[in-house]
Amino acid sequence: LIAITLAYKSRLSFIFGIGLITIISWPRGTSVTYFPYTEAGDARFDYFKKIVDVAPVNLLMTQYTSDLTNAGLAIFTMLYVDFLDTSVRYLNF
Repeated sequence: LIAITLAYKSRLSFIFGIGLITIISWPRGTSVTYFPYTEAGDARFDYFKKIVDVAPVNLLMTQYTSDLTNAGLAIFTMLYVDFLDTSVRYLNF
């Protein structure tokens, strides 16, 4: 797949190849699986399920508050980083 897409000068050829191999290795019943029905395969599959698991939204977001004590610091930090980025870009450091 990588060779064919490289022949057509696709910039995503390696992404296609890696994606294909990744998708092929996920199902557990095949001979090329990364998660065989063994003790090591079960441990890999349990770890994989932890990575792919979607956490509930209430664990991802913090509670809303009207306390703005750190908002000034956040805005200052954002503007300072933006100033440094702009300075480096235009002064060609």
